Amino acid sequence: MEMINLLISKYWAGTITQAEQEELFRLLEEHDAAWMLTLREQYESGDVDATAVLSESSSEKVLQQLHVQLRSGRVIRYRTILKRVSVAAVLLLFAGWGTYTYFTHLRMRPITAQGLPVTTLAHFHNNTAQAVSKYLPDQTMVSLQSGSTIHYAISSTDSAYRHIQLEGAALFDVATDASHPFRVSAGGFTITALGTVFRVDQRDDARLSVQLLSGKVSVQAASGSNFSMPLTHLTPGQELIVNKTSKIFRVQSFKDEQHIADTGGASPVLAFNKVSVADVLQQVARHYHIQIKADTAAISGLSFTGTFISSEPVDNVLQVICNMNDLTFSKGPEGITVRKSN
Repeated sequence: MEMINLLISKYWAGTITQAEQEELFRLLEEHDAAWMLTLREQYESGDVDATAVLSESSSEKVLQQLHVQLRSGRVIRYRTILKRVSVAAVLLLFAGWGTYTYFTHLRMRPITAQGLPVTTLAHFHNNTAQAVSKYLPDQTMVSLQSGSTIHYAISSTDSAYRHIQLEGAALFDVATDASHPFRVSAGGFTITALGTVFRVDQRDDARLSVQLLSGKVSVQAASGSNFSMPLTHLTPGQELIVNKTSKIFRVQSFKDEQHIADTGGASPVLAFNKVSVADVLQQVARHYHIQIKADTAAISGLSFTGTFISSEPVDNVLQVICNMNDLTFSKGPEGITVRKSN
């Protein structure tokens, strides 16, 4: 079990290599039951590092994540252990399980734990050579760079999906929700935002970069990280650079052109802020050089807020617009027709 604990510590510190990560997943697969038994024995014997104690709120968050089903029919239940044992690293490991298997599309796995909301764990991996756009359930747009992966939990009763685990680099265009801050965990740091556009890059294990394009974000070292940094707030045009090897960080300005690189060579060209759906459909039709007809009564009084990049397929654009306004669309010989959902 010592090797598992060592690799978990390296994963949490952000110093684990790809080969070590694969070895850790293999060990957890083979020795999961024995490892959890070791944790229980340590708890019962009191042989627990006092510096590793989790707060009540932190332990509850970890508990929710550990209730994600790793294998069919199994749900982990170790509420008492969570109160004493530092298993925050396990949270990231379980959220990052999809990286080892290299998911190339969204995959959901439901859980059914008594007394808990129905939850699914989603993974999305970009195995193409270009940036790929992905819309989250709250309509936050993620432009995921090549070779990068995001993991997030979706709950039937809350906004758990607004806490994202990132491996690689991505641009986030966050949907505004004042009651549910949007959080990205990457490389041992947590970035928190409401409605904003920012980029996170941690493809280099020794370096983290956070660039803010609009709105406001705060960045802090994650609980359990060995990096000491005060809560840092960024304003548009600022970039936080963290060197995890030398343990030095700085905030500097960056050029807007980097936004273009984030979106795979194409800047957002369709941006709407409470624009009527009628006008939105007209602009979409002009941009994609297509015909769009809409039921006037169905779209009367409706509006849309969102941003799309030029490489986004028109079907994806229309799907988002329609989903947010209880509409549907269909294709025919004369173009696309938008109408009220049945």
